[in-house]
Amino acid sequence: MTTTRMRMLMTLVSVPFLLAAQTAGAQAADSFEDIVRGVRDEAIRRGVSSQTLNRALTGVQPLTIQTFENNQPERSRQITFAQYYNQRATPAAIEKGREFMRNHARQLAQIEADTGVPAAIIMAILSMESNYGANTGDKKVIPALLTLVRDVQGQDQRARDRRAMFREEAVQALMLVDEGYDEILTRNGSWAGAVGPAQFMPSSIRRYAVDGDRDGRKNLWNDYDDVLPSVAHFLKEKGWKAGQRWGRKVILPQGFDRTLLTDTLREQHNKTPQEWAALGLRLEGGGAMPADNTMRAMIIAPNYNKQTGDFSGPVYMVYDNFRTVMQYNKSYKYALTVLQMADIIAKPARPVATPAPAAMPVQRPDPFNQ
Repeated sequence: MTTTRMRMLMTLVSVPFLLAAQTAGAQAADSFEDIVRGVRDEAIRRGVSSQTLNRALTGVQPLTIQTFENNQPERSRQITFAQYYNQRATPAAIEKGREFMRNHARQLAQIEADTGVPAAIIMAILSMESNYGANTGDKKVIPALLTLVRDVQGQDQRARDRRAMFREEAVQALMLVDEGYDEILTRNGSWAGAVGPAQFMPSSIRRYAVDGDRDGRKNLWNDYDDVLPSVAHFLKEKGWKAGQRWGRKVILPQGFDRTLLTDTLREQHNKTPQEWAALGLRLEGGGAMPADNTMRAMIIAPNYNKQTGDFSGPVYMVYDNFRTVMQYNKSYKYALTVLQMADIIAKPARPVATPAPAAMPVQRPDPFNQ
């Protein structure tokens, strides 16, 4: 299961709370009791009732879960894109996505009409996040978030930001409980506090969840009438552009300046497709580069290691919709897997001859055997 959404939503963090958390993080690590006390105080400032705080925090204990924090497979430089993709975009996962699309066809068609987000994109995200709801986590949400505040390692800015983010998510979880979402207390989530088939963090539930069946609740735990439009709404709000492709596979020229490869979203190198063509890039298989000068394209190589200079495997020119999927999980491997898996789910299944051959070839794009 992929852990997500460490992403986003620092815009929801109250400035005094964030600054206080960062200051504390720069000093000695807070004790678990101090963390609970600080989160309680912040929740009170935001209007959470004493009754809710007593229910949620009385007797809360830390969990032993943080070995996952720095060991997510999509972050590893040792795992190639082929390995990552082939472990996730299995024939079973692809067929399950097609079946899910058939079973929810009317709803998904309406969602695409409303948001521009294709059904297959939603399917691929649900597959990656939870195997279509089969693996939603086994940790209590609030204890997991509080434990992460204590256990995230490091004193650099990224570590301080992550501790502050998990503090904020704990406050957001308490606010959800106060709003009547007892599932935060009674249902399990991931080690990082994400819940349900779509693995939304508490702040994402409060900001992006949709009451698709209009029953007065935004149930992201087990109601797909709410889960499916919520995923689409998240992507739309993050910038999904209806009808625009996500990217193309390209070939680099000899001597290409690898410093122009985008390694992180914080350090993007964007040019129009024609500007990349002027530097010698060409589309795999030939064809003209897009002439749209409004398109922002960056070049990524999921197997490129900026630290060592090691380079192998496919290269892609990707556009805004790729960046949008990376708001769900800031990993090239994750976004590429979602998007290429969605491309396959959207296609009709390949007919199987009768009798079937002993080893039916897997329907996959070329790059995954590299």
